[in-house]
Amino acid sequence: MFARDGKPAATDRDRFGCSLAGLEEDDVLIGADIRFIRRRAARAPEGFVSTPASGRGTLIGLSMKPGHQRRIHHAHHASLHDFAENGLYIRRFADPYKAEMAGSFDFALMEISAAALATIADQAECRHVEGLSEQAGAADLVLGGLTRALFAHAQGPMPTSPLFIAQIGAAIGTHLVRRYGEGRTTEPQGGRRLTPRQLGLITQRMRAQPKGDPGIDELCALTGLSRSIFLRAFRETTGRTPHQWLVEQRLDKARDLLLNSDAPLAAIAEACGFADGAHFSRVFAASMGAPPGAWRRRRLD
Repeated sequence: MFARDGKPAATDRDRFGCSLAGLEEDDVLIGADIRFIRRRAARAPEGFVSTPASGRGTLIGLSMKPGHQRRIHHAHHASLHDFAENGLYIRRFADPYKAEMAGSFDFALMEISAAALATIADQAECRHVEGLSEQAGAADLVLGGLTRALFAHAQGPMPTSPLFIAQIGAAIGTHLVRRYGEGRTTEPQGGRRLTPRQLGLITQRMRAQPKGDPGIDELCALTGLSRSIFLRAFRETTGRTPHQWLVEQRLDKARDLLLNSDAPLAAIAEACGFADGAHFSRVFAASMGAPPGAWRRRRLD
């Protein structure tokens, strides 16, 4: 499965030391603290994956398919690791890295700088996190579910929601530092809720958004809370994520306009903050079981 001569393929390499030969086009999402990349190929690239020591932070890789193998070369020995679906590796860029790969190749990569990791740990109320513990092949179903939700949203037919990406990114960061953080001490989470004043400021701002999503940092600033604490408090208070709440508000307004006005569907989509008529129709049908035009006719007949 692995090359016997130990010679890397003579091809261009990406920022992670992996051969670019045969790789499909990347899907890249830039979160507030984490850079997400989806890398796929029909089979694992040949040759070595190799990076010198640097100060770039930490790389997390999640195998989206079973059947990947990796031989990691250490100073005096090599170790072989099998990756099932949701198999995880964590490696620090501060250490030189050299490995060979075989089998399937479909990975979600997460790159976190040292400064971003400190921010994530602080927002997750994890103190004294010195880094993430190295992993090679252990399964992480929670991270797998969150990561799939992130890329499914980004690759779906509806416009990408920065608010949704921020929510999932914050959940992923919190999970990583709470499960793999080295030297961590975790503060009690408690059942924090938003005050009526905080909730009023947030909902007023979200209703005023003409189109798209308000920035998660802007909403946090209204409450004085960190990103992860705000998201937890919002859900504890409303039973929904900010993105879910915003979509429900827009659908409520759309239903009112459908029943109590003669406005065309395109105008209603615009008034309710949907990207366009097609976006409005897909979201409405997913919630109500029928497209808005058919729903309106049924209610008014």
